[in-house]
Amino acid sequence: MLTNDHIAAAAPELRVVLPDRSEVPARLVGRDTRLDLALLSVDAPHLAPLALGNSDELQVGEWLVVLGDPFGDEVSAAVGVVSATGRDAGSRVAGGAPGLRTFLQTDARIHRGNSGGPVLDTAGQVVGVAVATGDRPGELSFAIPIDRFKEVVDAMRDAGQVARSWLGARVQPVDAERAQTAGLPDRPAPWSPRSGPDRPLRPPA
Repeated sequence: MLTNDHIAAAAPELRVVLPDRSEVPARLVGRDTRLDLALLSVDAPHLAPLALGNSDELQVGEWLVVLGDPFGDEVSAAVGVVSATGRDAGSRVAGGAPGLRTFLQTDARIHRGNSGGPVLDTAGQVVGVAVATGDRPGELSFAIPIDRFKEVVDAMRDAGQVARSWLGARVQPVDAERAQTAGLPDRPAPWSPRSGPDRPLRPPA
């Protein structure tokens, strides 16, 4: 099972509520603190997993359904569209890392009780994990793309954590003005104006 790391980290005891409202203990298998993901294991036979979709193929304007259990008694649903992709929401979400331009932004309302719930596409496949930023009206809602989970699930399951490399460079797009200033060819390309061990892209996980 997959949920937010800040939820699992704050719980003195992990328990999962099943569809028949029974509860079973859960074991923490692995964490990715920078993506705010936690992988749990439960001993409950005959559970039907949701199919994982492809979040990298999502387009702005596509419909999404966010499921959650904010009151602890029944599943609720919020409907919205993909507002943007590749958002840096690290400073707005619990456990998120600034500089990771990976989040989906949606206008579907995500409350704190919905955090960790699945975000579904119109085919009913999981394309994200909901992350709540707060309960104030007008706040932006974000989700962790499921394809980012696919990239780290083996490390979470096998090693219990995710270790990332430290590039030590900051990459920026090159427009015509920046290319002229830097004496570069006038065509779109990335470049690194600052690099080195004292200027990391982000600290290691």
